Amino acid sequence: MKGTLFFDITPKLIFLLIYLCSSVLSDCPALYKRYSHEHTFCKAKNQKCLIKKWGVSEDDQEIIIDLHNKVRNNIAVGKDQSGRLPAAGDMLEMEWDDELAQIAQKLADQCVFKHDCDDCRKVENFDVGQNIYTSTITAVKPPEPFWVDAVRSWYSEIYRFTPDFIKPFTSDHATGHFTQLAWSTTWRVGCGYVLYEKRRDSWTQLYVCNYGPAGNIDDSEMYKVGKPCDKCPGNTCCGEHCKTRKPSSYFGLCKVLNGRGPDFDETDFGNFIFDCDFRPESSSDCNSKVEGVNKWQTRQIISDVYKTVVLNGGESSCLKFSSNIQSKNGFCLTVSFRKGPNVAGTKSDSKFDVELDRKGAAPLSFELDSEGNQWLPYSMGIPMNRPMQINLKFSVPKGSPAQYLDINYVRARPGVCE
Repeated sequence: MKGTLFFDITPKLIFLLIYLCSSVLSDCPALYKRYSHEHTFCKAKNQKCLIKKWGVSEDDQEIIIDLHNKVRNNIAVGKDQSGRLPAAGDMLEMEWDDELAQIAQKLADQCVFKHDCDDCRKVENFDVGQNIYTSTITAVKPPEPFWVDAVRSWYSEIYRFTPDFIKPFTSDHATGHFTQLAWSTTWRVGCGYVLYEKRRDSWTQLYVCNYGPAGNIDDSEMYKVGKPCDKCPGNTCCGEHCKTRKPSSYFGLCKVLNGRGPDFDETDFGNFIFDCDFRPESSSDCNSKVEGVNKWQTRQIISDVYKTVVLNGGESSCLKFSSNIQSKNGFCLTVSFRKGPNVAGTKSDSKFDVELDRKGAAPLSFELDSEGNQWLPYSMGIPMNRPMQINLKFSVPKGSPAQYLDINYVRARPGVCE
């Protein structure tokens, strides 16, 4: 039997619990504070809740993963219980995620059957979806968790779901648990659990699972309809092909090969005249230097890389790319970025300019504005054929709170913007 993460409350643990609860806010990661001033990870346990057990054992982790993948595999091969859904060509195999599990556990520790907000569970790697389930049992002895009931409850919503909503997807509160369970590009899951006593011999079990990347995105696609394995993303194997690489027991699922995650990028890179996405293998277009405050960092996350800087009030920084950009028919320059206060709830106060230096002429300058945790691709049409150098200028007024700027990529295509 593998080690367990269950805990029993005893008087000897009281001092430790008080200490942990008092220090939880000081242990809140800076990025979580950026995403939300009420991030779930940063909350202490509900002290009014008589929690008897909490956590997910390694055995239950395996059960949770198997339950999810069996459901997803049945959908992928066209054998779902409803008998109405078409097969899926891009359904990913699920894996356990410790970070998602930690945040799910923090929500379960609140002993409240209610979803937290989207930003309250967000992590650096991706936006996060969520399923929750609760049950009440009358018994003398505290019951053990039974994850089959939770997943079965979420899956039962399939009978209210119709194939018309696969693409374009339309969210529906009556089927949201099922659609998150079956969202093809979701491949990480982490769960939390608590058992607490509401009154003598009356036990409540609360199950929480967090999913990444999040599903249930309106106007997108729940999964790609097609023959199983036919539309898998890059860096995965599927079906018979997994036998010579990384084995999978779910033959209709696309299994991620390594920690870099699935490669969803279908961009035609051959059409770019400038391309920098900050990956190690990226082109020489990423060569740059910094003027002003040099706090820029390159962050490697699952399936992506981005450039980031945090400035305090009164600071400014400019990322100057070395390569010139030029096209005889002009070009369309796109910068994917996000920016805002480094601590959620504080004032948003910064200036971000994309400046194009032209020899013998005044530079072209575009001020880009946005606020939020989502990437914003901003395109600028440049109807000129002279060589230009790209500068990204970021500044924070004196006296303002710290602000951040993230850059996902800088790319240019010849011709006008579509």
